Amino acid sequence: MTAPIVIPATTGQVYPALGSITFGDMKQQVAKVAGVLDDPEMEDLAGEFIREIIDDLNRDQTWMFNLVTSADITTSAGDNTVTVPDDFLSVYSMRKTDAIDYQVTVLRQKTFDSLFPSQIDIAGYPFVLVVKNPFRDGTFELFPSPDAVYTFRLHYFKLISRPTRDDEFIDLPRQYETVVKYGATAMMLATVNQFKASEFWDEKFKYGMHTMKRADEDAGIDDDESLRFINVEEVAARGMNYLNPAARPRAYDLW
Repeated sequence: MTAPIVIPATTGQVYPALGSITFGDMKQQVAKVAGVLDDPEMEDLAGEFIREIIDDLNRDQTWMFNLVTSADITTSAGDNTVTVPDDFLSVYSMRKTDAIDYQVTVLRQKTFDSLFPSQIDIAGYPFVLVVKNPFRDGTFELFPSPDAVYTFRLHYFKLISRPTRDDEFIDLPRQYETVVKYGATAMMLATVNQFKASEFWDEKFKYGMHTMKRADEDAGIDDDESLRFINVEEVAARGMNYLNPAARPRAYDLW
């Protein structure tokens, strides 16, 4: 078997919607509110609290603003392993993009073993991406094993990165970055025994999380558009050979 297919990491790229506050600035803002500005140890502690809040956001859910696309993944004959991106959180979808274009089915190892109890060593066009435990072995597996050079593209949810350098921008869209500051400020104030002030900032953090979740769940979705779909049976019954996707019926049009 040849070396695993490597997906270039997206970590470190800068996009227009990336946050406007650097890690160093946010540490100072948190320390200033708590009255410990210019105390290097307390500013370092503020940085730890910022990273903890980011960890909380990553644990809480997958965020639509973190849906990213890998660089092209090129296979080689006989190699069925795909290296997991270093900022990977979970798979969204995968497509074969060259020649015959189709979507690859993503399966957990247990489901794959149930559906394919035999002939798991066959070669051909891969149409399944098997997810076992990418956090332990750092790979996915393609099935069947590629018998030639093919190109795939992986869509996945990335982690919100944990900053380490003061010049790093907080890895969040600008409208969400203050949520991290609110949470870290509440933790810092509790640490210096300013509990009433900590409660105030904690309420701001909770409200910020609530609005962040609601905005993210609705991101890019038109409620009217979500009612539209293509009903194959209805199309066949009406004898239509072609239906313009731009004028496809709404659910209530078909009753």
